[in-house]
Amino acid sequence: MLSPDDIAVLQNQAAIAEEDNLSREQPFFEEYSSFLESLDQGPSVPDWEVPLRLRGGSLEETSDVLTSDGISALEALVDDSTNNARKRDTNKMYQNTFQKFKEWTESVAPEHDLDNPTINTPLLIRKYIALQCEDKDSKDANGRLIGCKGLSYSIANGVRSAISFYYRKKELGSWEINPSTRQVKGNPALSQTVKDYMAGLRRHKISKGDISASVRAITSQDLRKIHEYLTSDAERIVLHRTNSTETRHGLGDALSSELYLGCLLGFLCLLRCEEFLELQMENIRVQVCLKGSNDFYYLGDAIRFARESGRELSFEMDSFRLEVCLVTRKTHQEGGIKPYYLWMDNFDRHLCAVSAYLRWISFVGAETAGHLFKTVASDNQTLKSTKMARGTFISFFKNVLKDVGLEWSLYGTHSFRRGGTQYLLNERRWGLSAICEWGGWSLDYDNMTIVRYLHGLYDVVPIPREQLMNKAFKYLDKCVSCGRDCNCGPQYSKRGTNPYSRQH
Repeated sequence: MLSPDDIAVLQNQAAIAEEDNLSREQPFFEEYSSFLESLDQGPSVPDWEVPLRLRGGSLEETSDVLTSDGISALEALVDDSTNNARKRDTNKMYQNTFQKFKEWTESVAPEHDLDNPTINTPLLIRKYIALQCEDKDSKDANGRLIGCKGLSYSIANGVRSAISFYYRKKELGSWEINPSTRQVKGNPALSQTVKDYMAGLRRHKISKGDISASVRAITSQDLRKIHEYLTSDAERIVLHRTNSTETRHGLGDALSSELYLGCLLGFLCLLRCEEFLELQMENIRVQVCLKGSNDFYYLGDAIRFARESGRELSFEMDSFRLEVCLVTRKTHQEGGIKPYYLWMDNFDRHLCAVSAYLRWISFVGAETAGHLFKTVASDNQTLKSTKMARGTFISFFKNVLKDVGLEWSLYGTHSFRRGGTQYLLNERRWGLSAICEWGGWSLDYDNMTIVRYLHGLYDVVPIPREQLMNKAFKYLDKCVSCGRDCNCGPQYSKRGTNPYSRQH
């Protein structure tokens, strides 16, 4: 049930929604009507004619040709779309990495042309990666240090990917060598020589203890501690570092609410830090299900419907949920992401996204546009219109972890996504298919990325190993509905209106 403070915020939001008419249905119908009208008017023709024209119901090639301006415009569009196949930062990183490799090649083998690969190109790639990533204490035959930088295997993999990307843009495929003429063709970064070296380097790095370890997952119990800390009346102090000073400042209620909403959205929706920080005000909406109905309405529509039906909203009795709509995400750069629906949680207050959202909105006020997560001024209370930076959020988050007694150095930007995945599997008893659907993972069980999120090196094992086969060992929290703490999981009813309900 919503608290009195939550109800007050909802009433305020309802008034704003009614005044501004934020319903999504009307804009949709207006847009769709415009689309139908454009169909009636026929297709628009650009300033330069395309070389195909519709004649007599069939598409026939004509002798018309593009103007020079048209060709230039098309080339620019194609280049822009091609570059958007990867994030701009990734393209820039690949370009810079290959440029450094090219400069190194010119210094050690000035006669070698990288644009025309030879049988020696894979050897140069291998040497360059070795120079970056082999141990710093590597020596030559005379006992002198070679000058290797000792970077990680992930860096080596990134260098190889950047070089491979350069040749892929030149339409070069798999690496092939003619055994009789020793002529080569293809992508030298894909040669067996480079593959064998990368495999050997990885094995060497693992033997030295240089393995990539995932960040620790946030658990629901961790969130309970964070929630109690950020919502308590006690004074909250966080560490603030600059290049030359280290001071501690009070953590205001506004910033506390903003931080916890970010943590909870990342945890429940399995989002990366960058994804929930990109949310706009219009991307998250409150929906209400009126008492006696099974249909959910946006808040403004619910007010209009209630008035037309001769009743009023009951904030104490009606059901509420959030609709969260991402614009893009790492695996869906082109959009088309299904909404997330986060229901009001009467069992675990610290996991109630509705309450967390309403608490944050109470500080935002009547704003209906702009970034959801905003920069907070130096007084930790005043909100700015700019988006909160990723580094700022992580810095505050880790300081909060330190204050609640958690090993802050083991957590990072993926802690929410990892923790939410494990929460849905272990505590909510979701199946893998449901988790993949919710988190946007592929259902290709031959290559399941989700497996990496189910347990990591630093994650806490929920059951001690010696208790795994002990049926009498109880490791689950008691169900808040029936009081059971059995390990068999929820028994879904045959009618099952909510297959993920915690009720037995």
